[in-house]
Amino acid sequence: NPVFFSPTNFKEIVHWLHHDGIRHSGYAFDGNLYMNFPARLLAGVPWYFYIWLLAVKTPIPVLLAIVVGGILLLRDRRTLASCFFLGFGVLQLAALSISGAKWIRYSLSMLPFLFLAAGYAVEKIWQYARRREVSLVAAGMAAIILFAWPLIETRAWAPYYPFYLNSIGGGTKNIARYFAPDEVSEFDTREVAQQICPVAPRGATLATARPMSMGYYIESFGRSDIQVVPLYDRSYAPHQGDLIVLEPSRRFLETQRYFDFLTKSGMPNREVRVGPVLASTIYVFQDSGNFPTGTSQELMAAQSRKPESSAYRNLHKPDWAGVLTAYFWHPFERQQP
Repeated sequence: NPVFFSPTNFKEIVHWLHHDGIRHSGYAFDGNLYMNFPARLLAGVPWYFYIWLLAVKTPIPVLLAIVVGGILLLRDRRTLASCFFLGFGVLQLAALSISGAKWIRYSLSMLPFLFLAAGYAVEKIWQYARRREVSLVAAGMAAIILFAWPLIETRAWAPYYPFYLNSIGGGTKNIARYFAPDEVSEFDTREVAQQICPVAPRGATLATARPMSMGYYIESFGRSDIQVVPLYDRSYAPHQGDLIVLEPSRRFLETQRYFDFLTKSGMPNREVRVGPVLASTIYVFQDSGNFPTGTSQELMAAQSRKPESSAYRNLHKPDWAGVLTAYFWHPFERQQP
């Protein structure tokens, strides 16, 4: 492709490698905020991110099949299946684990080769069972465990399949605890816009960590007069009456001060829940003169790990009574203690 050799293309590649296009940073994993730049390597998001992802997001029978199949493929290294598993599965897992930036979507390309190991285990176990002339009843029970268990277990999470965690990950009690930036991010943008548009003053400023999608819905509801600004913009300073939306799933190093301050401020706010998850909280900013400021140098010098805020802890405690509904309140009434 001759376009690859374009000077402009090379300029953009260098621009990307230097993280010049990044406007916000941080991945909230298990209550801690980590710098998620690829160049951070092992100092970024923990190296075990993808191993833990596989351990808690895979139904137990399938996970056991992957482990058994992996052991068998390490033993049978002369097979073509072993070459695929080691070359495209294990090697890719190691490379992704070393990178400082980690997202669930990056793991998709290696999953087929991990499931290949599970299929290899099933094949070998079936061959062993045929040699030992295992009864059809036992074979049927094994098939039920391997196929029916995952289907029934994942069906129980409908319609919120992305939140699935097996018993290793804590199931429903730890929903959206580990991978909220992938599972919840921008999950409720339309609903937040629906709540804001009917009551926001004309010309109001709305600060959010998802300005592009929020701006789309704000305009769709006929409120193009509302000015949508990025909450992570270091030049943004909140003013009296500004609407500030905090999304625990989009908590960045640049926005951490808003979580620390607003969640303890007592300012008028309303929560937006989608099913079992606290997705957003809408605040009406009241200028008291004591809002903390931070320079970009101070933000980048902060430790990669940040203790979770009270707003993020709420994300770990879902209300499963409303798991099949999405319910909302008027955003500008003071929350009752």
